[in-house]
Amino acid sequence: MLNSNRRILPAVDVFSIALVSKSFDPEKWGTLLKLMGQAYSDSGDPVKLLEGFLSVFAKGAWEAKSTSGSSFGRFVDADFDPRMVMLQSSIKALVAQLGQESIYLWSAALCKKRIILHSASIQKLQHAVRAVPLFVWHRNSTWQQLRPLVNSESTVELAELKTSGAYIAGFTDTSVRDREDLYELFVDLDASSFHIAEHAQNDFLLCSVHKDVAKYLMDTAGTGDLGDHQDMIKGLCRKTKEIVGKLESLKQDHGLGKPTVARQDLESLGGKNIDIFLWQVAVAEGMTTG
Repeated sequence: MLNSNRRILPAVDVFSIALVSKSFDPEKWGTLLKLMGQAYSDSGDPVKLLEGFLSVFAKGAWEAKSTSGSSFGRFVDADFDPRMVMLQSSIKALVAQLGQESIYLWSAALCKKRIILHSASIQKLQHAVRAVPLFVWHRNSTWQQLRPLVNSESTVELAELKTSGAYIAGFTDTSVRDREDLYELFVDLDASSFHIAEHAQNDFLLCSVHKDVAKYLMDTAGTGDLGDHQDMIKGLCRKTKEIVGKLESLKQDHGLGKPTVARQDLESLGGKNIDIFLWQVAVAEGMTTG
């Protein structure tokens, strides 16, 4: 940031302010950093930056003022929708790139499988990892499963991964494809290919539900701007709610004090492999007998 007040900071031409956050919202944090920069350039006092940070942290708002008392502007945290941060990567672009087999990625995310994505490009990898939770927008906890960049040579990072349960992890090392103990689904973004681990083959048997969702994904990905993906997300939410609603209707009293779904409740549904898929969804949604 250029120093606009050489009287206060005569030896400074430019300065930078670093703000560490768990979320990346360019508009939100860019607005705050601009106000901080103006306050610091006017006063030359780093305490002004701390005042601004603490005010936003404690009150959710901060009015940046000059030393003369005039206002540079006001930052209000509530003015920024936190969901917009989650939409920075396009699920529509990812589906368009990976094609019809994207259905495996949807199924894996919905059923809380261990997913590994690979690309030699860190930028491509980061965009893809951030897009995967959009397949299951109804489940906010998916964002906690992201491991954007894992070092395959780090025993600490791999050990943490193994104890994490379900996850969506990014790797730049292609040799991790041979580590089937680390995943159920491996996605090679550079080759636009999918590999299901041997031990998970039965978990990815396709049924009529997959066919319906795959058609929806391809039809939606083939129209409009790839960056405009909110309609695809909303459509997937509707279809997911229909699936969960079906499972809710199948709940029965199995003597556990609350209605749950038992494996045998799904056997009469008919349709090839649909009971296998719905059971996995029920487990992922915490609707089963345990």
